[in-house]
Amino acid sequence: SNGDRRVYFSGSSGWTDSAEAHMNAEPKRLWQRCGQTVRGEPLTPFQAVAGAADLASLITHWGTDGLGHINADISLSLARLPKGLDLGVVTVDRIEGDGIAIGVAALHDEDGVVGMCTVASLATGRLTVDPRARDQVIVRST
Repeated sequence: SNGDRRVYFSGSSGWTDSAEAHMNAEPKRLWQRCGQTVRGEPLTPFQAVAGAADLASLITHWGTDGLGHINADISLSLARLPKGLDLGVVTVDRIEGDGIAIGVAALHDEDGVVGMCTVASLATGRLTVDPRARDQVIVRST
């Protein structure tokens, strides 16, 4: 592990440190303490928020079967740098059609929103990633 620590939230389950309770269709959010990107080098606030932005796809596209989309594009817009390495990612909106999904997430520190992230993704068909196992791929039956 690189030192990342996460807690997850969905409306019916509240905050937990396990992804298990959040396999549902509700909008999600998470808090993450970012770990090192390069061994032996201190993490900067910019690196932390860029890493957190990568989680926008997880948070916005996570449904009852896990993640059925793969990242195709990500845009990160910041109004300011975060004041620390603890960052939140909150689903703002999500739309889907014809195998393409667009998710929007707010990124924030303890003082408030620092920026927004938009992620575009493509449906993976029968393959899904299970957030409970971080990177475990599951093939759904047809």
